[in-house]
Amino acid sequence: MIRNKRAVFLDRDGTINEDLDYVIDPSHFKLLDKVLDGMRLLQQNYFKIIVISNQSGVSRGYFTIHQVDNFHRKMRDELKKGGIEVDGIYFCPHYKNGKVKEYAIDCLCRKPNPGLILQAANDFQLDLKRCFMVGDKILDVEAGIKAGCKSILVLTGKGKEELKNRKAWEIHPHYITRDLLDAAYWIIKTSYNQDV
Repeated sequence: MIRNKRAVFLDRDGTINEDLDYVIDPSHFKLLDKVLDGMRLLQQNYFKIIVISNQSGVSRGYFTIHQVDNFHRKMRDELKKGGIEVDGIYFCPHYKNGKVKEYAIDCLCRKPNPGLILQAANDFQLDLKRCFMVGDKILDVEAGIKAGCKSILVLTGKGKEELKNRKAWEIHPHYITRDLLDAAYWIIKTSYNQDV
């Protein structure tokens, strides 16, 4: 069934929650406005929701994998209170100039590389042509396009700053919008046009 092969990949900081630069304390987790409404709309339309996040703070020595997992547990709990179940969370702990040797590598999973999206697509048997990537940075957009998805830039988080540098972009999003809810409406409309 087509709808079982669809997903929306979401960046985390600046797209789902406030971006506080290397945020890791679960008590600092705060959902952005309209995120629950946007996710609810996507789930009602049979999209899987999968988080795709760079967490180079692990490689930089700012926090540990365990701390990232704790933060994600808090995120899942807050989303669950709003009736949202996240289907998967994939994150990259790498940064080639990091201080923690184990994670100081040049990898294929750090956005703008598409590795995490490709891994999730394999795990969930997704049709990437029917999937979407949503993020507040051009590297999110680029990762989605490289994976074969349609990509959306939201103007939450770092999105407005990214928009100021529009002339320098080498890759352009399929859609630019104010928040995740509006992105969800566009995704549903676009998907309907694909399916008819």
